[in-house]
Amino acid sequence: MLNDYCLKVKKFVFFVAVSVLTAFKAIAISDGTYNVWTAYEGLYLLDVNNSRMANGTNIHLWEQNGTKAQEWVVENRDGGIVLHSAIDYNYVIDVDHSQVVSGTNIQLWQANGTNAQLWYPEAVGNKTYILRSALNRDYVLDLSGSRLDSGTNIQLWLYNGTDAQKWIISSADGPGFFDIFDLFDF
Repeated sequence: MLNDYCLKVKKFVFFVAVSVLTAFKAIAISDGTYNVWTAYEGLYLLDVNNSRMANGTNIHLWEQNGTKAQEWVVENRDGGIVLHSAIDYNYVIDVDHSQVVSGTNIQLWQANGTNAQLWYPEAVGNKTYILRSALNRDYVLDLSGSRLDSGTNIQLWLYNGTDAQKWIISSADGPGFFDIFDLFDF
């Protein structure tokens, strides 16, 4: 009887995940505080330029420095995540002007509940993820020019499978990697 119940729950979760995400795998990230590292190597993270809390502040890559500018608080919403700055929860990662074009800047903006601020994590390798935009899931967070330098701009780009679009998400509260699970792995 318990096995029948578990099977029904699995089928329900599978149905909901498939109907909501169609061609993309559903990945969940537990609420908490995280660092978002480039998958190229373990030295560079998403960072708020000069720790400045203002609409339009640039999000770029920066070498690890242990500041709150490199920490993101995950809020689960509508099957995806919103990445709030650990400096000020009112500011989140945002697609500039909700423009879905390769090269659109990724910036900090006050939370407003729009799809420009919603991301869908998808597993693409061993502990490696892409962050798909809710504006158009064919577009993802991307390192401009695939450069690994402090100050490299973060942009929206059509998914192409390169390492410039792959991220590792780790807990900022201690050692180890994420509380991420694949909804299909029951």
